[in-house]
Amino acid sequence: MKKKRSIVETVFVNLVSFLVFLIILGLTNVVAITINNPLLTRIVFFLNSCVFLIFVLSVIILISKLFDLISFPFNLPVPLFNAAAGITFVIFLFKIFNLLGDMFGSGFTWVENLNIALTYFWVSIIIIFMGYARLLSEARRARCPPIERIEKKGKEVKWSDVGNEARGILYDILTNIRSLVRPRRKKK
Repeated sequence: MKKKRSIVETVFVNLVSFLVFLIILGLTNVVAITINNPLLTRIVFFLNSCVFLIFVLSVIILISKLFDLISFPFNLPVPLFNAAAGITFVIFLFKIFNLLGDMFGSGFTWVENLNIALTYFWVSIIIIFMGYARLLSEARRARCPPIERIEKKGKEVKWSDVGNEARGILYDILTNIRSLVRPRRKKK
């Protein structure tokens, strides 16, 4: 089982990751201006136009990670945030496919024929289902001790004990029915 990070460490790592992305994007902007290559300029312009989308994606993932650090009943929103992140990522992928289609011709026309709303729906349903399956599985594993640690308590049960127990239950049931059927005798 992997060690969970602290909340501060998670926020710090995600913030530093996004800042490193922005620094690399800034350096790429400088290189694109100096080299003056149309292909590189188009890719850098595309990344510049998607900075807000990438920022939203990183914030959604950060919120999901923060909820995932909390114990079971309070981490139930994790699959919902993961589904939102999945939809945002699919939007980004569609933008990449459109860019590639514009740059290299009509090889990516299948993206235009795809029902985008249906794709968002299925991506979110699959992510939510898998997320809740993971959460419930982890919660179950956390509450159930491993098989090796379960110790047998008391004596071993035999079939004759089960038979005696069943006979006792049957006797109690019949006694209760008999007392309901027979009227009580009045004391004189």
